[in-house]
Amino acid sequence: MEATKRNSNHKYMSDIKEHAGNICANCGTSEDIEYHHIVPLFLGGQERPSNVVALCHKCHLTAHHGRHISEYKSIKSNGRRPNVPDKEAIEAFDLFLNAEIGHKKCKQMVGLSEGTKLKDNARFMRYLESKNIENVKNNIDVIATNSELKDGDIVGEIKYKNGSVKILRYSNTGKNDVVYKHREQKIRVKIFKTD
Repeated sequence: MEATKRNSNHKYMSDIKEHAGNICANCGTSEDIEYHHIVPLFLGGQERPSNVVALCHKCHLTAHHGRHISEYKSIKSNGRRPNVPDKEAIEAFDLFLNAEIGHKKCKQMVGLSEGTKLKDNARFMRYLESKNIENVKNNIDVIATNSELKDGDIVGEIKYKNGSVKILRYSNTGKNDVVYKHREQKIRVKIFKTD
């Protein structure tokens, strides 16, 4: 009897992880993930994967302290409402893929904190999935801190799921208004010993 209960619980947790994923639906991180009942069991919530959302520890605490359940019921992402509407987020992601903006500007436009990785954001990952993109390397921010960024500079690539690759060339449309602090060039001096 006890073994059957353990197997049933293991299957339930496996189903939850498969359904809810391992990225926080609230902030997009993949660290310290916990699983939260959207409608608590004591309020009549069902013990099923569709009533569970992945949240990081901090967001899980927030959900239990001061957030009303009704805020979670009608949200597509099963988490906190995004700060920016989907249409504006898609526009930011398009600019990012067209190499008009880098990570910093894209995160600002989407309402993500500086510490959040764009690749950990659920909306960004769904966007890439809809475009059949496997991976994006956009190095605008890195290049801009090391040297002046010029129109047409190669700044990264997009790898599609079918194996094709598109080279990203910087397009200076004025949208990437991030002020970069340029790194100072190190001067190397060779010292020769004399006898």
